[in-house]
Amino acid sequence: MKQETPVGHGEIICFSIYSGEEVDYGNGKSCIWVDVLDGGGKDILVEFAPFFGNPSIKKVNVHCSILVFQINV
Repeated sequence: MKQETPVGHGEIICFSIYSGEEVDYGNGKSCIWVDVLDGGGKDILVEFAPFFGNPSIKKVNVHCSILVFQINV
């Protein structure tokens, strides 16, 4: 077993946001899929940082704390 955590040792390549059936992001889509691997990734993540860092917005994600850490680095 590794003694290191993934924090600071990885790269965010994508994320998704599901908002429930009552939300429509266009064409009946209630989910946003964001690919940050193909250029501009850090800039895109900075735009979403207020969302990920806001504790009043409920989120379910196993790696959410790692994601917020990676955005703030």
